[in-house]
Amino acid sequence: MCDSRIVPEIFKDELESIYEGTEKYLLKNLNELGKITNKSKKVNEINDYLSNKLYENVQNVAKKRGWNQLKPRCGDSSNNLMEYINSYGYETGNTSKFDKSLKKSIDFLLVPLMKLIVNSGRYVTTSSCSGRIVFFEKDNNFQNKKNAIYGRSGRILYSSHTHVSDSSLTKITESIESNPKNKSTCYKLEEDLEEEETKDDSGPASTEDNQVEIENEVLLKFEPFLIHVDCNTLEDALRLLNICKSVGLKQSGLCSSGKKYILAIRGNNILETPIMIKSYKIENNKPILLKNQYLISNDYLIHLMNTCNIKMGQNFSQFLSLYHKLLIDFETNGVILPKPVQPIENDNVFKNLPKISDKNNRYIDMIRSTELVQRETMGFGYEGEKKVNIMSFYGECNQLARTHCCMASSKNYVVVYGGYEKPKSKTICVCDLNEIERGFKVIDINEHGPKALLDSTLISDGTVFITFGGRISGDKASNDVYMLYVYNFNGNIETNWYKCKVEGENIPTPRFRHSMCLEKVNKRLNDDEGCDNSNSTFRFFMSGGASSCSPLDDNILGDIWRSTVNYKIHKNDILNPTVKWDFLFKSEYLGLFSGSLAHSASENCLYFIGGCENLDEILNPEFKRMDHLIKFNLDNRTIDHKSLLCKNYENEEYPLNRMSHCCVPLENDDYFLVGGFGGLAFMDEICYLNTTEGMLQKVMSIPKGTRARMGSTVISFKYGNCNHKELWIIGGGVPAMLNYGSFYDKPLRIVMSCEGLCEEDPKNVARNKDTNFETNKYKILGLYVVVEDKILVKSLKNKLELLKIFDKNRKIFQFNDSGNYLYHSIACENVEDFTKCSKCSNKNLCISCNICSKCCYSTYDSVFFLPVKNITNHADIKFLSKYKVYSCPDSQTRIKKPKDKLLSIFKDKGLENSVKNVEVLGSNLLITPLDGSDFPEIDWEQVSREFKVSSVSLVGEIEGEERRRQVKILYGNGDVSIRENGVTYIFNIKSNMFSKGNSAERIRIQKMYFAEYKDHRKVNRFHCTSEYRVLSSYIEFDGCLEPIRPVKDNELKDSSKYELGGEIIVDFFCGIGYFTIPILKFTDEKIVSRVLCVDVNPTAIEYLEENAKANQIDLSRIEVRVDNCQNFGKTYGFEYIDKADKILLGLLPSSRVGWIPAMAALNKKYGGILYIHGLSRKKKGDIIESITTSQSWEDVGEPFYTTKQYEEDKLHDSNCELFSMYVLRSFHELCKKHTGLSHIDWRLHLLHVETVKQYSPHKYHQVVDLKITPIF
Repeated sequence: MCDSRIVPEIFKDELESIYEGTEKYLLKNLNELGKITNKSKKVNEINDYLSNKLYENVQNVAKKRGWNQLKPRCGDSSNNLMEYINSYGYETGNTSKFDKSLKKSIDFLLVPLMKLIVNSGRYVTTSSCSGRIVFFEKDNNFQNKKNAIYGRSGRILYSSHTHVSDSSLTKITESIESNPKNKSTCYKLEEDLEEEETKDDSGPASTEDNQVEIENEVLLKFEPFLIHVDCNTLEDALRLLNICKSVGLKQSGLCSSGKKYILAIRGNNILETPIMIKSYKIENNKPILLKNQYLISNDYLIHLMNTCNIKMGQNFSQFLSLYHKLLIDFETNGVILPKPVQPIENDNVFKNLPKISDKNNRYIDMIRSTELVQRETMGFGYEGEKKVNIMSFYGECNQLARTHCCMASSKNYVVVYGGYEKPKSKTICVCDLNEIERGFKVIDINEHGPKALLDSTLISDGTVFITFGGRISGDKASNDVYMLYVYNFNGNIETNWYKCKVEGENIPTPRFRHSMCLEKVNKRLNDDEGCDNSNSTFRFFMSGGASSCSPLDDNILGDIWRSTVNYKIHKNDILNPTVKWDFLFKSEYLGLFSGSLAHSASENCLYFIGGCENLDEILNPEFKRMDHLIKFNLDNRTIDHKSLLCKNYENEEYPLNRMSHCCVPLENDDYFLVGGFGGLAFMDEICYLNTTEGMLQKVMSIPKGTRARMGSTVISFKYGNCNHKELWIIGGGVPAMLNYGSFYDKPLRIVMSCEGLCEEDPKNVARNKDTNFETNKYKILGLYVVVEDKILVKSLKNKLELLKIFDKNRKIFQFNDSGNYLYHSIACENVEDFTKCSKCSNKNLCISCNICSKCCYSTYDSVFFLPVKNITNHADIKFLSKYKVYSCPDSQTRIKKPKDKLLSIFKDKGLENSVKNVEVLGSNLLITPLDGSDFPEIDWEQVSREFKVSSVSLVGEIEGEERRRQVKILYGNGDVSIRENGVTYIFNIKSNMFSKGNSAERIRIQKMYFAEYKDHRKVNRFHCTSEYRVLSSYIEFDGCLEPIRPVKDNELKDSSKYELGGEIIVDFFCGIGYFTIPILKFTDEKIVSRVLCVDVNPTAIEYLEENAKANQIDLSRIEVRVDNCQNFGKTYGFEYIDKADKILLGLLPSSRVGWIPAMAALNKKYGGILYIHGLSRKKKGDIIESITTSQSWEDVGEPFYTTKQYEEDKLHDSNCELFSMYVLRSFHELCKKHTGLSHIDWRLHLLHVETVKQYSPHKYHQVVDLKITPIF
C-alpha cells in the first residue's frame, strides 16, 4: 500500500523523468503498432517511438543512480536494459517488508504514475503491475498458497515487464523447460539461486513407494497493467474512473470492500494460449520432471512473441496516456501536488499513519441541506389549521437513504437504526438535539450490537433506546433485546450497545414486523431516572409480527407481551441491563403483521392500528376499510372494538386500512399515522388519531414516494435562538434485492412550529460580526452556476428547475467584465485578502479559497451565471463551475439584450431606426428590421464573431401555405442546430420555421408517455385482422361527401409492424419533426410502433429525416410523405386508414383543413386522441368536458357555446371566441355526419386545453386534446 504521506520514502524524485518527452509520441504510437511480418523467423525489433523513448529515459536514470546497486540474474546490466527492469524493479526500502508480492518490489515503469495518483491526497494505491509477458504453469494438484513450489494455483516460469528480444528466446526456452524449486525463482537474483543450489531440500526419505504421475499445462499470457486504488470518497472514485474511461481504459471498474471504494485501473490488451504440457512424477510430495511436450511449433512461438511485443507497446501507450491526462485534470481542478520533502525515516511508517479518511466519523446535515418543496395546511384536534413547511433533503445523505428501518428520539438524541442501505445497513445515524446544526453522525454497529437489522422496532424511554426482534437474514428472526446508550464525550457523540439479560423463563417467539409501544404512566417509576448511579425501570408492550415468511399466513403471531426493563447508568456505562417478559394474551384473531400499537393510560388499554391478518389482504386492491380499532383491555384482558369517526376524506368514506406505517405519539392519546401501504398503493399522507375520542382525521399530504417501513418522530429543539417543533420522516424505498434496481426516499422535515429567528445559522452570524472587511465595497449576490456557452443556458435552467435548486427570485446574469466581480468557493467567507495570481499576474487570487477572479473565464468573452439556492452533487451539473459571487454596489448586473449589444457595437451606424428586434437562435443571429427601413453597410462577419454565431440573417414574418418566412442570409448558410430538452433539432432558417415559444408543448407531448396521463394512453391493443377494414367509403362534412378509396390487400405494406401493440400516430403538418422526434426518441416500438409524417414542404421532410438520424431513431418507425393532407386516403396513407391512435394537427392559424383526414385516420374500433392546434381570443371560459353524438348540442352544449357563436367562428376559424368549444362542437357535428358509422354512438371528451403562448395581441395559441371513442 502507498499513500501520499510516505511518497518521499518510497519514490525518489529522479524517477519522474522516465516519462519525459513521451506525450508527443502518444498520437503517433497507435498507427505504428500492430504490424507483424507473416513469415518472420525471429522476434522483431522494437519499432515504435514511444517504447524506445521510454527505455531511453530509464537508461538515463539508471546511469545516474549507478549500476552497482543492481545485481541482475545474468550479464552486465548496462548491456541489458530489459534485464535491469525485470529482475530488480524498484525496491521500497523500509516498506518492502510489507510487500506480499513474489517480486518484493514495485514495477519500475509505473513509479511516476503511482506517485502522481497518491500525491493528489485523494487516493491510496494497494497493488500494481506494469503489465507483463508471462509463461505460467497451471497446477491442479497442490493448490495451497503456502506451498513453496506451486502456491495456490501454479507457478511463473518466466516473466517480462518489457518487450522480449530475439536473444531472449534461449533464456525463455530454458525457463519454461525447467523445474524451478520455488514459485518465486523467476524473480530471484543470480547469487540467490546459487545459495538455493547448496541447500539440502530433499526432505526425509520415503518409507514407501508412493509415486504418482501428473501433467501440468503451460500457458503463454499477456497481462495488461493493473493498479488497485483505495479512493477517499465515492465521488473521488467516480472521478478517477471517468478519467480512465476517457483515455480508453474500458476494463477499469469500481468495487466496494467494506467501507472502502476500490478502483481497479486496468489496460485492455490480453492474450492467453496453451503452449506446452509438462509431465511429472511425485516423490516425497515433490514433482520430478519427466518430459516437456510442446503444443506449438517454434515459428508459431515467435509469432506469439511478436504479438505480445505489440501488446506491450500498446500497454505503455495506455498508462502513459492516463498519466498525462491526470496531470491536466489535476492542474485544471486545482489539485496541489506536494513539493519534495525529506523522506520519513521510520520502520513502522504504516503502523503510525492515520487513516486517509474516516468514512464513518462524519455528519449528515439535516438542517442546512434541506430546501422547501411544499407548503401545506395542517389541521387536527382542537389546534385548528396552520401553515407548515415541508423540507426535502438535497445533499448527500447515503446513510439516511434506507428502508425497512426504524427511528426513535430521546430527550437529547434522535437515532435511525437498521434497514437496507446498499445492502443491509450496519450503521446507525445519531443526531444530538443540543447541536442540531451538526446533523446526523454515522456510526458503525460494533460486535456488541444486534445482528437483526431488518424489520426491527426501536423505542426510547427518554434516556436509552431499546430494540427487539427483527430479521437477521432471510427467514431467520431474533428475540433478543438490545439497549443502546448515546452520550457526548469531549464534544463527540459516542454509543454503547448492551444485550439485555432475560430474567425468568418466559420469552417471546423470534419475530419481525411486530409492533411495540411504551407503557404510559401518570407518575414516573423513578424520580431520579436517568441520573448517574440511579436504577431506572420502564415497561413496554409488544405484539404481532411473523416468525417466518414460509408461508406467511401460518406464521403470523397473535400474542401480547409486557416487558419490564431495568438498568443503571454509571460513568457513561450501563450496568446490569435486564428484561423480564410477562405473557398477557393470545388469540388467533389478533394476529397482525406490520401494524402499530398504542397504549392509553386513561383507559388502561392497548389499541391495535392497521396491519394485516394474511397475505391476501396485502395483495388485495380492495383492502378493508379502517372503520374501527381493536382494543385490548388490560384490566380484564378482553378484546373489544372501537368505532372511528373520520374527517377530511372524500365522500366521507373511511380510508383504506394501512400497514407498514409509522405511529408517532404526540401528547396524551394523540398520534400521527405517517405513510403506509394499502390497496396496492403507498399512502402519501399524514393522519391524526385520537384513541380516546375515536377520531381519525387526514391532516395533510406529503410529497409522493414509497413512504413505508420508514422511521418517523416528532422532536423539539432549539436552533440558535429559535425554538422548533418538527416531524422528521426518514426512510422508505425499495431495496435492490426486491427489485431490478433500488431507490430510496429522501428524508423530510415538516416544520410544525418555528419562531422565525433561524433565517441564518447563528454561528455564521457571530462570525460575520467579527469580520473587519469593508462591507460597503462589495455586496453578496449569492451562489451561481457558471455556463460559458449561451446555447446551454436554457437547457441547464430547465435542469436546475427540475432539481428544484434554481432561484427564481434572482435573474440570470451575463457578465462581460470580471473586474467588477469577485468569485469565491461556495464556503469562502473572506473577501478582503488577495494575492497576485501566477497565471494572470493580477492581484485577484483569494488567499482563503485559492480562486482567481480573473481566471474564472476560459474561452468566451462573456459568461452566464445561473442563480441557485444551494449546491448539489447531482451528476448532471457536477462538472460545472460553482461560485459565490460578490459585486460592486454600482456594477451593472442585468442581462445585456442582444439588440442593445448590437447597437453598442455599431454606435456610429445609426441602427436605432433600422432594428426592430435581435434574437440568438442556436448558432444563428436573427435580426428583424423595421418596416421600410434601409440597412447601412455593416461588417456581418464581425457581428458573427461578437455574438459567437455561424450565421446572421434578416428575418420577416412567417407566411404562405408552406409556413416559410422571408429570410435574407447576411453571413453564413443559415443552418441551425438546437438541442432542446434532450432532443436535437436541425433545420435551415430560410426554409423552415422553429418557434422557441412552443418548447413547453414539445415537452408536454413527450411527457405523456411517462407522467400521469392515463387518459392519453392507448385504450386497447390493436391487432390488424382481415375482418376489420375501412367501414366507410365517404366522410360527409359541411354538406360535401369526401370519397375515401377502399384499400386493396396488395396495397397494404407489411402489417406485422402493427401487431407490436404500440401506437400508430399520424402527424399532419409535421414540419421538421417538432413533435414526432421527441415522441420517438423517448419511446420504443412497443409504445409507439410507427408514425406517418406528412408535410407539403419537401425541405422540412429532408430535415425531419436528418433529425431522426441525429437523435438515433430507427428510421423504420417513420414513414414520410411530401403531400397535402387532403389527399390522405386518396393517393397515399391507405394502410393508416382507421388505424391511428393519435393524430397531430399542429398548424396555425387554423388546422381545420386536416380535420376530415384526421377522422379518416382515426381508429374506428377503439377510438383515439386528436391534438388540435388553433387560436382563441379567450384564454379560459366555461366548457363542457364530454358529449355523445346521441345527445343534441342544443340540449347539452347550447348554454355554454351557442349556435350563433359557432356559425360566426366557422366563418373566421382563426379568430375563435373560445377555441376549445369550437373544436368540440365541430367534431360533434362531424361525427354525426360520418355516414359509414352513423349507427354508432361516439363519445367526445375534452381531456385538456393547453395554452402554449400568446400568438398576437388578444389571441392565444392553444392545443385541444380531444378523445373520440365509440360506444358499443
